[in-house]
Amino acid sequence: MIGRGQLSVSAAVEIAQGISEDVDLPDGAIKAFASLGSNGDHPQNCERDLHRWLRNLYGFKLEPYKISVELNVGGKKKRTVSLPVLLPHEVLRMISASPFVFDSVWLGCLDDVSRYQFWGHIKTLSPWKNHPILQSDVDLARLIGVNIHGDGAVMKRDDECFVWSVSSCFASSGPIQDPLMMKFAVAIVHERFMLSKQVQKNVNAEIAKLIAWSLHYASLGTAPTQGYYGEPFPPNSYRSEMAGKELANGWKACYFACKADLKARKYTHNFRRYYLCAQLCDTCLASTRKGTPDAMHAGNYNADAAWRLTVLDHDTYVAMENPDTVSPFSLIEGFNVETVAYDFLHQIYLGTARDLIASGVRTLILRGAYDHLQSDDLDTILDVVQKEMHNDCASNGSYLPCKPVLCTASIGGLSDYAEMSSRYKASTIKLMVWWLAMKTSAIAEHSEDPYMLRVLMSRFV
Repeated sequence: MIGRGQLSVSAAVEIAQGISEDVDLPDGAIKAFASLGSNGDHPQNCERDLHRWLRNLYGFKLEPYKISVELNVGGKKKRTVSLPVLLPHEVLRMISASPFVFDSVWLGCLDDVSRYQFWGHIKTLSPWKNHPILQSDVDLARLIGVNIHGDGAVMKRDDECFVWSVSSCFASSGPIQDPLMMKFAVAIVHERFMLSKQVQKNVNAEIAKLIAWSLHYASLGTAPTQGYYGEPFPPNSYRSEMAGKELANGWKACYFACKADLKARKYTHNFRRYYLCAQLCDTCLASTRKGTPDAMHAGNYNADAAWRLTVLDHDTYVAMENPDTVSPFSLIEGFNVETVAYDFLHQIYLGTARDLIASGVRTLILRGAYDHLQSDDLDTILDVVQKEMHNDCASNGSYLPCKPVLCTASIGGLSDYAEMSSRYKASTIKLMVWWLAMKTSAIAEHSEDPYMLRVLMSRFV
């Protein structure tokens, strides 16, 4: 509960003290917990004592590393401060000391054959085919793919932080499914300390460089012989003892993908085209700007839409950017802009899919799928569509809410490009996508003019 933030250390000490007083022979761990902070006499020291106790108890040697960054401390005035960070290669080493946790959160409980087959397939895909680590003589069966995450998080009320973290690409297949157990924070910075865009950009770039440096040694499987800034490690320190030695019993790790929601995606990669712009997609040149040719309009989902020809690969992306706008994570070995994964919830269910549903319903009506109703009133037709959705989902064991009501306003009408209302939740959109997949598949099989409906079907199936 302490680790998940549901209970403070001082509160846990008070509970342990109460148990110790009420029970004649309390458990040794509870008794030890009650002794923190001089038996609770100094609660401000409880957390410090807990860290020292755990370090001595388990031989835990993971220590923060300090990097220098400029932050807006005390208003907008810039000040260089030391930021504590955790190095991914050191996290890999420490977790490898616990076989069960390592097998779950880093290896996903997959065997060597499965990992070898996974990497063998990944090497054939465009985003990873030129990955320098995968092209080397590395043992694929003992290689771990590292995902880099970026997201905002409210640690205290009205005080949001930005968190950079890493995880294994295999973690989701393991028995431990708690995100707080699968992701390992690299750096946490209060957003009130990054008030200016330039400070945000510089901090993100510095952390990207740090991750690139750390992952380089993780891919070699050996600990660095000097620090991030080229400085020697302090004598007799843990890092000096590990310098040049094997990191994690022969295991190596390399960059696999970046994950972030819409806001963090733009923030961490300096994308000039993002969801709040007229050119709302960072991977193509589609636009919603007034006067945009129909073939390039982002709402045009037809198979022959010209924007489909402007999808950017990594080389084209780099050629269109300059050193100030290219993603700072491009310094990482194996980075490819095509590996910046889409956030399924915000970009699919609450983004593209929401408008695809409006476009899909619009196409069904215009193509005569509901002509048998013999009605020219769009709201009447949409009422029938919603009831059909509800009944079909119910027969499949899923509940589709009756509200918000599907009406002319909710799908943007039949003119121009339909857009769903923002009132629809992700769970509702997910069921609507399933229904449209079933509906368009059934209609396309019996339609005399199947082309448009088959194109529509391909969006959902």
